[in-house]
Amino acid sequence: MARKVSGKAEYLHSIAYARFRSVGFYGGLYTHQTVLPDFTHKGVKETFPDKEVVYISRHARDVIDGPLNVGAIALCVTMDTAREALGAARRGRMRAVRLPIKKYVKWQQGPMYLPFPNIMRIFRHVHRSGGDWETALLNNISK
Repeated sequence: MARKVSGKAEYLHSIAYARFRSVGFYGGLYTHQTVLPDFTHKGVKETFPDKEVVYISRHARDVIDGPLNVGAIALCVTMDTAREALGAARRGRMRAVRLPIKKYVKWQQGPMYLPFPNIMRIFRHVHRSGGDWETALLNNISK
């Protein structure tokens, strides 16, 4: 942003801008305190080579429950009808896990599919609450 000062253009860069941090295209002073997606063309293992990565798949045997104590979470944004996420986890040699929906939610009818924004809100709630999956799921699944 520029403004005119006595005929000259002065560019405004506040000191706060130096402390401004961004993750992907999200930015802010408090990005270290929240769960944010990181969009990249790299593979999951390339992006997080030294961290334990779990891949979310609704077809996985293992269930993620309790606090989020993993290094990174990979989330396939398809509906996973052809088990794409499970296949990607196996090819990448990552542990596949599913959300604990069956444990905390009585699913009445319809496919057990959650839209991407709902899943992100669930992860944020679980992260902030220290592992309260029940409240996170009940607040973010339509009745």
